[in-house]
Amino acid sequence: MFPIGKKETILLDFIGSLGKLEWLHYQSRIEDEWINDHFEKIDRSKYPPYTSFRFEKEVPEVITLLEDAIQSYKGKVEWCMTHHPKEYGTGVNHRILPTFVKNLRASEGMEVVNEYIENHYPNFSQSPMKILLDWLNMFNQFSKMLDMTHEFSLYSL
Repeated sequence: MFPIGKKETILLDFIGSLGKLEWLHYQSRIEDEWINDHFEKIDRSKYPPYTSFRFEKEVPEVITLLEDAIQSYKGKVEWCMTHHPKEYGTGVNHRILPTFVKNLRASEGMEVVNEYIENHYPNFSQSPMKILLDWLNMFNQFSKMLDMTHEFSLYSL
């Protein structure tokens, strides 16, 4: 896969440089949604960011690298990485998201948290988008420590 190059995908672009991605998904700030008979642009900027992906050929060392980087990150928002088997076929889907969002999903069986966060914590999603940029900076430093050749430019919000 090639870098998507959107603000929301800087982390996916980095992860895609570590191995070929079979599948990816992320929270876009503006989404095209089919309404009646046409697409409309819908503002999702108050939804919390996340990045989901599956490698074509998973390398456990790469997953460990990502988990170590996530756990070592100390910032305003705590992040986590979840894993679950692909629903059909083989492979593992990975998701990186704020721990706050993961905990909301787990509490009281709450499955859909985007609207809840949008209504009750409207400023929450603004901060993580900027923190993702700092986080990518941390990944760049981490990759240099491991003598990797991956360097990414940061987009300003």
